[in-house]
Amino acid sequence: MKRIHPLSSLFTLGTLSLLLLLLTQCSPKGTASDSQSHLAQTSPSISWEYGQRAYTHTEKILEFGPRPPQSEALKFVREHTTAELAKHQWVAVEQTFTANTPIGQRTFTNLIARYQPSGTPSHTTWARKPKGVLGAHIDSKYYPDQVFLGADDAASAVGAILEIAEYLHKSSPQMAKQLELVFFDGEEAFGDVFDLRTALFGSRHYSALVQRSYPTKPSFGIILDMIGHKDLSMILPSNSAEPLVKQTLQLAKELGIAEDYKRSGPVLDDHEPLNSIAGIPTIDILGDFTKKSWWHTPEDTLDIISKDSLSQNILLTLELIKLQLESHSP
Repeated sequence: MKRIHPLSSLFTLGTLSLLLLLLTQCSPKGTASDSQSHLAQTSPSISWEYGQRAYTHTEKILEFGPRPPQSEALKFVREHTTAELAKHQWVAVEQTFTANTPIGQRTFTNLIARYQPSGTPSHTTWARKPKGVLGAHIDSKYYPDQVFLGADDAASAVGAILEIAEYLHKSSPQMAKQLELVFFDGEEAFGDVFDLRTALFGSRHYSALVQRSYPTKPSFGIILDMIGHKDLSMILPSNSAEPLVKQTLQLAKELGIAEDYKRSGPVLDDHEPLNSIAGIPTIDILGDFTKKSWWHTPEDTLDIISKDSLSQNILLTLELIKLQLESHSP
C-alpha cells in the first residue's frame, strides 16, 4: 500500500516495554491483567492464545511463497483460506474479474465469506443483509526482481481474520451471522505509483458491486492491514469513518494499549473505496509503515511477526465488532 501524502512525524511508536507489560505482567492498572479482565467481562472465551494460532496461519500462508495477483501461490492461499473457514462453518465464494494494470490486463479474485451453520440453506446465507464487513488484502506486492513475502503486508491480517472467524463460530454465532468477511485481491500497486488507477483493484470492484446490488448496505466496515509486527505501532487514518476511529481509540484506552494506536493523516488503502464508493463507514486499522524499515522489502518475513501483537489486534477488533453490532441493533 502507498499513501495519499506522507504522514506526520508527530505520531510515535508504541513502546516495546509497554507491550511487554500488557502481555506478560500481573500488576497495576494498564497491564495485561487489566486488559484481560476487561475482555473477560465482555467476551469470556477470548484467549491470548489466538495470537499463536493467527501466527500459525500467517506462517502457512508464507509457505506458498510470493502471492501477487494471478499467481499460483495466491490461488493456493485462497484455497487454504477457504478450507480453514469451512472448518468453522463459514462458506466462501470467489468474485473474479479482469482489469487493466500498468503491466497489462490481469485477472483478480476476491474471496467473500459468510457464516453458514450446519443445516442452513445456501440461499438463506446469501440472502442475509450483513451489518458489518471485516476485510484484509490477501495478495502480496508484485516485484519482478525480488522475493517479497508480505508477512505483515498483509498475511498477518488474513491469519487474524481466520482466528476471528473461529472465535465467532465457537463463542458468538449470532455475531458471525451479521458479518461478511472479504479478502481483497490486488490491493498492492504494480510499480511505484499508487493511486485509484494502479491499485486497490479488489476493494474497488467489491465496493462497486455493493453500491449497485446490495439492497441494504452494511452499517460499518473494518479493514486490517499490517497488524502483526513486533514493536507494535498502529495508525488510524483520517479518511477512516470518524465514529469508528473514536470508538477504537476509546477501546484502546480502556484496554491499556492506547500508546500503540494513533491518528494519522489520510492514507490510500482498502477502506477508501468502501467509504467513497460503497458508502460503508469504514476504518483502516493499519500498521505505521512509515516507521518500519522492512516495509515493501524482502525483510517483511515471519521474523518480524509477533504473536502478542496479533493477539492484541484480534482482541481489539473483536471488541470493536461487538460494539458496532450492538449500536446498529434494532
